[in-house]
Amino acid sequence: MANKRVKDLPNANTLADADELIIDSSSAGTRRISYSELKTEVAGDYVAAPSTYKVAPLNSSNKIDATYLPTTGDTAKGSWNASTNTPTLANGTGAAGDYYDVTTAGVSLGISFSVGDVVKYDGANWFKIDSVANIFDGISTVDQVKTLAQVPDIGLQANMVPLCGMLNSGAWVDWDSHFSQGTWVPTVSFGGASSGTYNIQEGGYQKTGQLVHVWCQVNNTTKHASNTGSVTVDGLPYTAAGSNVPYVGSAALHNAASLSGQTVTLIAGGTNSAMIFDSGVNGTSAVTDVNYNSSTIIRISITYKIA
Repeated sequence: MANKRVKDLPNANTLADADELIIDSSSAGTRRISYSELKTEVAGDYVAAPSTYKVAPLNSSNKIDATYLPTTGDTAKGSWNASTNTPTLANGTGAAGDYYDVTTAGVSLGISFSVGDVVKYDGANWFKIDSVANIFDGISTVDQVKTLAQVPDIGLQANMVPLCGMLNSGAWVDWDSHFSQGTWVPTVSFGGASSGTYNIQEGGYQKTGQLVHVWCQVNNTTKHASNTGSVTVDGLPYTAAGSNVPYVGSAALHNAASLSGQTVTLIAGGTNSAMIFDSGVNGTSAVTDVNYNSSTIIRISITYKIA
């Protein structure tokens, strides 16, 4: 056959075999193959032996099939029948990084294996790669993985990370030290002594940083007759900062007796009790048991710095 340019060769009517693309006339004739024919041939060879092409196929989730991504340093030993014995017995002593594809399901090493599982040797034991914990060089518990990966626990104890997120500074912040809110149970004492039955005991607080705002209402209906002296509301959720610093807030006494002016509450530094005072025209004096009866309701609201 006379020499022809490739573009002038006739198209093939059937798929080409391994050595059928011939562009000279020395043997078997001369022809050309189409682009679609070439793609079909290459695809067929790839499906038959994908490892030859060094390309990882996609799995059912349209992600790279991890089977074709061996770990650096690992040595593939082939397939393993999990229903017979351990890989060590079946294939000799393994080296760290050896792994096998499970081709026959079974129970071995105290583990139930399925077809498609991978069993790996870490230098001491065989284990199934089926979780993040096992991928970390044979580590078998989540706590060991967290230690290796330096992943802290969530919480407020030492070496824990609180659920607070990152601020602009990039530092972790204990959110509870900056904001919290809740309830507390107020009690009433007279001259430092507390007794009786309560009809109302309601209290709440909101803390932001080192400032806390508290409020409450309380009614001691049957105080003991021997309880005399200045009235205080006790049990505040936080101790006030300082020693000689007074924090003043509002106080309202409903059904109190012999009060001459506006009532206020005062918290002394280093305490968690609110003292009640009568600010009258003749000066300020402490509210005492004389001003209090079974129907008196104390309501206070005050903001102070905590210790």
